Amino acid sequence: MLLSMFGERVGPADNLHFNELAMPILIFQVIEGLRRGLSRFMGQSRVALLLSNQEDAPVFIFDPHGLLSTYKTDLKHFYLDSHEWRKHPPFSAGAGSAYNCTGPALPGLISCGRQSSAVSYQMWFAAAHPALCSDGPIEEWLAKASWILAHELAVGTSLFTSSATHTLESYGRYAISDYLLFQLRKILRAEPGFRPEDILSSIASISTTYEEGKLPTGSLVYVSSKTLASLDAIVRFPDGTGPSIKEHKHARKLLTMVERTDRYLISDGQTVLGIGSGPIPESAVAAHFRHGHGEVSLGQKPICTFNEGEFSGLGRMPQLQELQASISRKLADPASGSQLLHGIANLVQVAQDLGHGCTVVVDFGNPMRSIPGQTLEHPLLLSENLDLVEGMSKIDGALHLDASGRLHAFACLLDGKAVEGEDRARGARYNSALRFTADCEQSLAVVVSADGPVAILQGGKQINLPPVWSAKDSVYMEPPTLDSWLGSK
Repeated sequence: MLLSMFGERVGPADNLHFNELAMPILIFQVIEGLRRGLSRFMGQSRVALLLSNQEDAPVFIFDPHGLLSTYKTDLKHFYLDSHEWRKHPPFSAGAGSAYNCTGPALPGLISCGRQSSAVSYQMWFAAAHPALCSDGPIEEWLAKASWILAHELAVGTSLFTSSATHTLESYGRYAISDYLLFQLRKILRAEPGFRPEDILSSIASISTTYEEGKLPTGSLVYVSSKTLASLDAIVRFPDGTGPSIKEHKHARKLLTMVERTDRYLISDGQTVLGIGSGPIPESAVAAHFRHGHGEVSLGQKPICTFNEGEFSGLGRMPQLQELQASISRKLADPASGSQLLHGIANLVQVAQDLGHGCTVVVDFGNPMRSIPGQTLEHPLLLSENLDLVEGMSKIDGALHLDASGRLHAFACLLDGKAVEGEDRARGARYNSALRFTADCEQSLAVVVSADGPVAILQGGKQINLPPVWSAKDSVYMEPPTLDSWLGSK
């Protein structure tokens, strides 16, 4: 017998009502909380779940956005051609007895499975973003979803459904800290001596603290007492005399000592201990500050990035796959295309790092379109004059490149007739480039907004818009079994 949300005994009829009506709604709301949280952390995301509630019961598939639709052959081979996946060690008494399990290796997806006495089998899937720093936090997120769902189903009511959704939606920082803690324990074979969630809070606060009008640059490395002995410490402060890491203004001020150097501040998670140099050990958590944004790494391995106090799973390198595809279609020589793409990527990276907007127009026409701006007597090859062109990109107006990567003009004024798809929220830089590419079909434009987003425009349209998936399943629809979904008899 189960207890209702009011503490009353729930009979078999009530439990049947829960299984038929509340359980699908609960599952879809947990899925939605997970999807929203991952979308905040790494852009538009899709998730899916395979679930069998009891031993030998059918496997149901919950895939609202069609994430698994291209993997039917792999899923059939793993789940229907064999039943090895159902095997597990005996569960001990209690609802908390559970084991992690492996699922099918599906390219481009991250998965996490759980078998427990409360729910016989769960396998969660999420799409992996090509710019993801580390799969680790996503795996922790999926594991959290599996734990929450097992708990909800074991309770047998939808009492906690809303809180579970919000928990998963706001789990980003905890997913990072849980992953860091797991890895540190595995490397050190001991507790690290600091709480990863506390150091993430200090990183977020320091990254937004100004010193003489500037946001921080430099590195801060958090180490355990065991790791401290292996560091090359140039300067050590006497025990108990270093400033508390919670004094964010003081810690920010000390970072000025290691700006633009290979040295870094050392902390035990409580105080600043001194200044170190040399390779960062694999058991150290490092925060690399770069004018308000930066990266968190475990040793040399990137874990996540941060910007304006918020953490993201994506790296800072611009994702220009659509630009690469467009250049490849326009240029027959792969080497020339690669050189052009590399130069534009560098310009985008600098603009994002320094927080200024810029527009790069690549003109594949012969002859090139004339654009009002500051022309050059002799065009500059971008690959050989990158620093100079980076400086020119700070001037209002667009850079005008030809197909071979030579700069013909800067501070160019773009214009054209009004087109569909204009977005007044994006400002004049974006919309003028949109109009220009609609009027000049032999060109494309890369627009970097001052706040970071990159738009690739061609033919009067943005060609790198994030995908939008419509939900195919409703919480009020009965989910299909995996057998029926795969078309098996």
